[in-house]
Amino acid sequence: MQMEFIQKLLGVFLVGNLNSLLDKLNSFSRKGYTENDVGCSMGVREDEYEIALIDRGFAKKMPFVINSEISSVVRDVCNPSFDRGMNARLLFEWVVNNVRYGTNKRKGGYRNSVEVFRDREGVCGEMSMLYTTMVRSIGMRASYVKVDRDISDKEVSHACAMLDLKGRNGGFTLVDPAYGNCDIQHRSFRPLTDFEIFCNLNGWNGL
Repeated sequence: MQMEFIQKLLGVFLVGNLNSLLDKLNSFSRKGYTENDVGCSMGVREDEYEIALIDRGFAKKMPFVINSEISSVVRDVCNPSFDRGMNARLLFEWVVNNVRYGTNKRKGGYRNSVEVFRDREGVCGEMSMLYTTMVRSIGMRASYVKVDRDISDKEVSHACAMLDLKGRNGGFTLVDPAYGNCDIQHRSFRPLTDFEIFCNLNGWNGL
């Protein structure tokens, strides 16, 4: 009953079968990226916005998972009278102020959004999973982004989030909780499909 309430409240995609979800994500992955209104082919894909609300019984780990505790924070932080950009900023500030950057991922591999929320700690990619989940829960399209060269043009192995929101990059906004920058201009980056980040997460975790 509680899960149905959260789904109705947030408009998230409730997963009943893991295989059907993976088939759906894989089909998304084959479609490629859509061009946004400034002609950039690296914008947020129109079909990359669904959140999986998942039982703990699944053997494989999903990156973007929401539970009642996360949804409660989202409701407390966001204001329905604000536009989506302001609410995305408020969620960014919550993550920066409440999730400590860890120098190493925990033993057992990368955490997903629920685990980062629970531990209040995460490396760049883990923080980005939580933030992406939170903004998706208010109806915004968002993707997980792999960063190869950061804002200083330094070669890095880094991650942040991308919002379907106009910013300094043009038709999208890069949000980087680990760098503490809500509209950062990294030099070289690529948004991953949900299927890619699912495969990467389970590869990192040896599943």
